[in-house]
Amino acid sequence: MKPIIAAIISSAVVLGCAHTEATKAPVEIGAKLDERAYADLVGKNTQHSVQYEGFYNKFEIYATFLNSETQTAILQKKSEVFLWDQKQAQTEREKVFQENSNQTKFAISFFTPSIKLNDLAKGNSIWKIYLEAGGQRYEGKATKSSSKLEDVRALFPTHNRWSTAYEIVFKVPLSAIEKSPVTFIITSTQGSASLKF
Repeated sequence: MKPIIAAIISSAVVLGCAHTEATKAPVEIGAKLDERAYADLVGKNTQHSVQYEGFYNKFEIYATFLNSETQTAILQKKSEVFLWDQKQAQTEREKVFQENSNQTKFAISFFTPSIKLNDLAKGNSIWKIYLEAGGQRYEGKATKSSSKLEDVRALFPTHNRWSTAYEIVFKVPLSAIEKSPVTFIITSTQGSASLKF
């Protein structure tokens, strides 16, 4: 009986150590923000438009400019949620820096009542997306998010279950436009919206 008790105690000690390792504080990438401060920061970098034809909703969009400030807050939030260690945090941060060196991103939450028109990521989509900055216009490429609704909502509080999450990439370095006013444009036969940041 005594060897069994010793084995149980030994297992408990090992599990206790593993639990302590798993609950270490996340690595700080940026300032730690509570839920309200995080939502306020993302909200500050988000613009909204809804287009109607009479009482009929043609489309609705929330666009979040993934500038340096927003990206740092998102990385910090992910570090806290996923308990990244120093190596993982550094890898994720370097990946973002590398992407920013040749592109600018927006996260959008897009709704249109016609499912067949919610096709921003398709080559034959009726929608065109542009970014105007510094007197130049750049065409955007949309990628539909594969993340779960709950994960998208945790990062972008304006997203809802009736909308589709997309990432829009423009081939212009973030540093080239981040400090100047930019306009995000979405347009089609269903209407258009110009969102100023």
